[in-house]
Amino acid sequence: MRTGALAWDFADFYEQEFGRVVGSVRWLAGASAEDVAQEAFIVAQQRWDEVATLEVPFAWVRRVALRIARRRAERDRIRPTLESARMRLCDGFPSHAVDLDLLAALSELPSRHAQAVWLYHLEDRPIVEVAERLGCSVSAAKVLLMRTRRHLAARLGGWSGTWMSERSWTADAIVGYLDEISAGEHVGVVLDDDLEGRGGRWGLTLADDSYRLFRDDGVRLDDGACHIRRMKIEFVPASSTGHVVFEAAIDGNRMRMSMLENTTQPTRGVPDRVWMSLFVESGPFRYVGQARSPI
Repeated sequence: MRTGALAWDFADFYEQEFGRVVGSVRWLAGASAEDVAQEAFIVAQQRWDEVATLEVPFAWVRRVALRIARRRAERDRIRPTLESARMRLCDGFPSHAVDLDLLAALSELPSRHAQAVWLYHLEDRPIVEVAERLGCSVSAAKVLLMRTRRHLAARLGGWSGTWMSERSWTADAIVGYLDEISAGEHVGVVLDDDLEGRGGRWGLTLADDSYRLFRDDGVRLDDGACHIRRMKIEFVPASSTGHVVFEAAIDGNRMRMSMLENTTQPTRGVPDRVWMSLFVESGPFRYVGQARSPI
């Protein structure tokens, strides 16, 4: 009998538990249960150093599999609506097999933006023809495509939306944390001047090329431009010079972040690394809804 997950080898774990995971999601996934379980084990393998240390790694994989199954079920539920949207988008164009996630994202766009993407990327039309069909100049069509691609990259990459920290800070916890990172001299400013002595949970909204950092009661803490490149997120605050770069990873509806670089200026005498450290240590962040921001 194993005394802990550290004894697990991934191959042994997969061989012994695959069938159990399949059985645990079959009620939801039906005939796709094995495919769902396979996806969940791929996620587990990518994070095996972490998963292998859990007391019951099977429970972790089962939760991931259930999330995947629910996402598939939701896609199947809205498939007729998406197919209808596809017909509206490509009316008069040859039919294409399009990924449903892309189709859902296109259906949320203004019609001109969706048509531009469809013509240029899915129908492989030259930019001159795209401009003619849209009734605009070539340069305007290029700008439209550039902005729409950025929006779709954030939407399809899973970044776009509002995320809330799972941790809720108390005033005492903030004091203790600032002492831990040798920033105790800033307690007064952090608590009184900015957080009004209450602490709370932090929220983050990513939409197109912008971000907004806020407290759970809606108070804005920071905002500015945002650039997402693969697994790195760069914040460029509107209220100061410099930038902050995070490494981020999404697992289902949770996002973890770690700060890589911070060149922004102090706020009310407190180094920005202190503010951002509190933000990062509030993670992981849980997805709570799609951002509502026009292109």
